[in-house]
Formats: sequence, C-alpha cells, structure tokens
Amino acid sequence: RNPERELFLSDYAPFSDERYVRESERGRTGFYYDALRLAVVGLVNEDRAMIRHALRYLMSMLHLKSWSCSAEMRVTGSTFDQRCFIEEMMTTSVSLLMDWLDGALTDRARELGTTMLWDRGLAVIERDMAKFEYVHRINQGPWFCRARIFGGLLLEKEWPYFDAGYVERAVAHLREGMDRYLQPDGGMDEGPMYLVLTLETVVPPLMAYADARGIDVRDLLPSAFAKIPDYLAALAQTTPGLHVPDSDCASEHPNTDTYPILAALFPGSIYEKMAAASLLSDRPYTYSQHYVGTGIFSFLLGPDQLTEPESVAATFSLLPKTGLASSYRSAGGRSLRMVFAGSK
Repeated sequence: RNPERELFLSDYAPFSDERYVRESERGRTGFYYDALRLAVVGLVNEDRAMIRHALRYLMSMLHLKSWSCSAEMRVTGSTFDQRCFIEEMMTTSVSLLMDWLDGALTDRARELGTTMLWDRGLAVIERDMAKFEYVHRINQGPWFCRARIFGGLLLEKEWPYFDAGYVERAVAHLREGMDRYLQPDGGMDEGPMYLVLTLETVVPPLMAYADARGIDVRDLLPSAFAKIPDYLAALAQTTPGLHVPDSDCASEHPNTDTYPILAALFPGSIYEKMAAASLLSDRPYTYSQHYVGTGIFSFLLGPDQLTEPESVAATFSLLPKTGLASSYRSAGGRSLRMVFAGSK
C-alpha cells in the first residue's frame, strides 16, 4: 500500500461503514492496524524498510485534514455525529506508533503528532464522552477510553502542563462503563462477539496504565470479570474456539486477541483452552476486523506458548441475569448441545 497516495484520495479516514462517505471514497481499507503490524514486525526483525513504511503511515495519518470518516460531519453548519469510532482508532494507532518508533521522530514530527492527537482525536472523543449519556451504559464508552488512555499516557511525557488527572479519569470511566456493561453473572446483552471485541479493546490500555503506575492490572478489572468464563462456557460450541451466535453476533468464530491476552493474565483458566483457536485464520477480511488488530496484542501480551485448543462447553449453565441456560451431554459417540436464550 502507498499511504501517501491514499492520503490524497480523501480528506477523511477510511472506514468499512460506507453509508456516509462519498462514492469516490468507497472500498478503502483502514490505516490503523496495517501500520501497527508493520511497526511490530519491523522492530522485532530490525527491518528498516518496514519501520520506514510504518513511519510513512504515521505521517500520512497526521496529515489527514480530519480523522472522521465523512464530509457530512465536517461540512459548515453540520452537527451530524456518528460518534468517535474513527477518531478513537486513529488516536490509538498514532499513540502506539509514536511510542514504539519514538527514536525515529524529529522534534518537528513529535510536535505535529502530539498536536494532531489532541486536535483531531482526543478533543472529539472528549466531546462525545461528555455529550452522550448512553455511551457510558454500553461498550462504546469503555471502547473510546482506550484512546484516552494511550493518548493521555503519551501526552503526559510530552506536554509539561498536561492535566495529571486526565488518564486517571479515563481509567475511571472505563472501569465504571465495564461495570455497567457486564452482568453480575458474567454475561452481557450484545452477544459473545461484542464481548470479546470489547475486551480486546479495553484490556491492553489498562495493562499500559498499570505498567505506567506500577500496579497489577488484575486489580483494575470489574468485579464481574471473574464470571466471564461462565458466560463463555454457556455459549461455547463443542468445536474448540467456536461459540453459539447470540444477540448482535456476526460470527461463530471470534478472531480476537482477547483469549491469548487473558490466558497470559490468568494461567490455568479456560482462556488457555480457547487461545490458539481464536487467532487470526485464513478468512476473508471482515467488518469486525476493521475495528481490531488481531494478532498484534496476542504477540505482545499473550503467553509464550499456546496449548492445543479444547472445547469449554459447560455440562450445565444457568445465567439468570443474562437470560441464558445451556446443557451439554455426550454418550456413546453422540452428543446433544442445547442453548436457551430468554428473558432475564
């Protein structure tokens, strides 16, 4: 890919949701995770060409006129708002690239990067977090906090008067939002795909914050976190790595970094049995993969070794707050798996 050429195809960032983009801007793939993959592999392999290519992505992102995806949001007099999904991904990607590739940045590039992080990214995210009450009751609020934490940790180092409480507020909002999002029995309302993608989004920034503050990330996780394995076991298929599609769930196969990350944080848990089967497989690019960097955080934060996948389907499950019951019986080479979804 030629990021500079793509920069001049539009003033706006690419997005897989093309309802609000011009015809000429359709069919474009996001910048966010390609750049991070280049940076990780380039640094590990000491590949100067890959590192330089990642830097080209970074400079192209910094020179976009807007980090939104649509002119509809920026035309004079418009108050149209699709929420800060793209600004969040751009802010996260730019923050990590600037951190990982800091030694290659000039003072001018660093100044441009921090300015754009605030003007194009964090300022818009702060607006949506303040403006919309509902985002604090679903996964969007915690999701948007990823960029607030990564971007805030970077600006803490770069700007002498950056508000010292900024990152703490973002972490508090993330934790409060996840407390509302998860049911006390470990389940949630939007289905397993939403859960694993949300966890992939919120756990890495909490790990970065915990590392920066010298605390254990496990102390930051919601109280219902310990019950999540019950939910996953209730919806697990007998084929390792697959779950029963439920609620707003686009796939039975979660390509996600969530399980490897949690396998490293919780040795001996069911996440170890699910991790290897959840890694990116040879499948067509999907809408969901636009939002997540499958593979990057498994490599950086996952365990050194992955075990052979196993089914974690529970013999019997009852999650009354979520509204789920399931049963799995097997005998004589045959099995029966039943999942009931109903009222809470």
